[in-house]
Amino acid sequence: MKKRLSLLVCFLMVVGFCCAAPIVRITGKVMSQSTGAPLEHVLVIDAKSHVILTETDADGRFAINFHDGGTLRFQLIGVEPVTLKLKNGQTYVEVRMADLDVDLDEAVVTAKRNRKKIMPEPTDIEVRGNYLHIRTRVRVPSEIFNTNTRLVVQPILNDVSDKRSTLMRPLVFDGEEYHYTQTRMYDFKLEGRDPLAPYTGVRSKATRERNTEDHNDIIGYADSIYVQDVHHDYSCDVFMALEDYQKIFYRDTTTIARGTVNPLRFLEYKFEPVPLTDQAYFPQVEKQMRDSQGEINLLFPIGKSELNLTLGNNREELDKLNSQLDSLSSGRGTILQRFDITGTASPDGSYAGNQKLATRRMQSALNYIISRLNSQTREHLEVGSQAHVASWGDVATLLRADSLLAEAEAVDAIARRYSSIDAQGREVKRLSFYQKLLNDYCPRLRRVEYQLQYSIFRQLTLDEIKELYQQDYRQLSRFEFFTLFRNEQNDSIREGQLRQALEVYPSFTLAACDLSEMLIRQNRPDVAVTKPFAGPKAPVAINVNHVIALMANSRYDAADTIAAYLPDVEEARMIKAVVGMLNGYYEENFATVAESGQQNEVVALMAVKKNDEALEKARKLPMDKAISHYLLASCLNRVEDVSSAVVELKEALRMDPELEKTARVDGDVNDILELAKK
Repeated sequence: MKKRLSLLVCFLMVVGFCCAAPIVRITGKVMSQSTGAPLEHVLVIDAKSHVILTETDADGRFAINFHDGGTLRFQLIGVEPVTLKLKNGQTYVEVRMADLDVDLDEAVVTAKRNRKKIMPEPTDIEVRGNYLHIRTRVRVPSEIFNTNTRLVVQPILNDVSDKRSTLMRPLVFDGEEYHYTQTRMYDFKLEGRDPLAPYTGVRSKATRERNTEDHNDIIGYADSIYVQDVHHDYSCDVFMALEDYQKIFYRDTTTIARGTVNPLRFLEYKFEPVPLTDQAYFPQVEKQMRDSQGEINLLFPIGKSELNLTLGNNREELDKLNSQLDSLSSGRGTILQRFDITGTASPDGSYAGNQKLATRRMQSALNYIISRLNSQTREHLEVGSQAHVASWGDVATLLRADSLLAEAEAVDAIARRYSSIDAQGREVKRLSFYQKLLNDYCPRLRRVEYQLQYSIFRQLTLDEIKELYQQDYRQLSRFEFFTLFRNEQNDSIREGQLRQALEVYPSFTLAACDLSEMLIRQNRPDVAVTKPFAGPKAPVAINVNHVIALMANSRYDAADTIAAYLPDVEEARMIKAVVGMLNGYYEENFATVAESGQQNEVVALMAVKKNDEALEKARKLPMDKAISHYLLASCLNRVEDVSSAVVELKEALRMDPELEKTARVDGDVNDILELAKK
């Protein structure tokens, strides 16, 4: 008895997911240990995750892709389960399974001779949100079921797209005596309990088929199961087994549903992403400590050291410097650190005299500039200075810049021949164009230059931020990232910046909203972007964008949770209605969805099973669209006008052959698809 119970309990295991590597191709054959005959419908299961990988065919053969060296479990009602650890590199297996209590081949033959079978009624797999609902009735013939019998019915949902199977809640039905015996047995064995008890019903007059002489039992079954993607292709199989106190004497399997009934797959909606405009989520303007420099050129007349504001651009240059100094010395957060000044004299005349002249010029300019600063700034300012005399080589450089190459070479030749600058000056005086040098070029070398170093807290420019970003994006602040990605026009570059901003600052709500909005507009919604932020305290923009992304990824249940946080305002009315409708809340959302368009009205009526009204509305759809013919075919098939439904489906496929992919998984029309293709 324990063996048989364990055998039945095995169908209650929760199916998980496996992920391991490497994957190899495994083929094999499963046979009866006693007869050598091939065993059909043996479940081949991943022993680690309990996922049903496949089942054997009529020849007992199977083929799967599986983990190298993994462990398989072979399971069939009425035979001893076999667990097999594969060797590394093994690609073929032969499995022999021992019968339990009785030769099942004989038992099956006996059952077939009766021509009486347990018959679950064909049904639909209905979609509500991310849940698939199965409702059926199981007819149990009185010829094979009596008071000393237990029936176990195990529905299995098959995800045909992913080639995965999931065990649903079992249905257990006991005869009166069998149930009494089970209860007494477990009462005596106090440490145990019937593991199938939560799923067990007992035969009674209430289960008896009415208005017939057969006294068959009719048992209702209803269950739902969560799935990740409702758009996959699904089917539902049912395994059945009958046992008495000694043996399992009947087993069978049948398919009760193929495809899903989900008219809302044709619901038309498109929601625009929402930007985050709440200033509370914008990063604060930031100032950073920066070092800067400046330069100025002042001209002096020949032999003079006093600063003449009317000469050249001296006044403009000094006004510019004074303005900068005033701004820096009075600016909040500005620290003047060092002021360096360099005085330069032209090479005409004696070198010693020119050196003294350059020093006096430098001092004259320095006195003027420093006098413009307040005493507190002057007290902490470090001043550096130097003076020097320009060379005749500098004069040659100016000549060459003006394309006077012969004159430049003549001056350079003198500079190369004489090492003393005074000797060079005497020789240059003998040149025919000396007066031109004296009037036009030497004055350009008489100047005072300064270099000002200061640190200031200020907002970085976009170019400075870009420079920092190129060096290492991880050193950017939130505000600098914000400035960067809000000014970037290239979407590809901007996406990279936004993802890097979230990498450095995982709680950067604005960056997440900007990225989510951009991806939705590009039809690439990414649930992961807004998932850490969405919720009751999130800004509306985040929750709206997260709902849109969830819906695009068929996560209707999660979308319903987040939509509940949206305010009851007109802008959110439609998105909340669509999410509610997709999750099966038909009554409160029907009117809003139905008024959004003719097609939506038809599918909403189909969802609430108002098939006659849906058919009437479907006939008024614009028949220049393939989807209109498709929906009309669905409505006609529901009211059992099969011939007309085939005609409409054929026209839909003619107009849009891609609809065949949908029709194959659509429980409303997949039963007439082959007829429509003829």
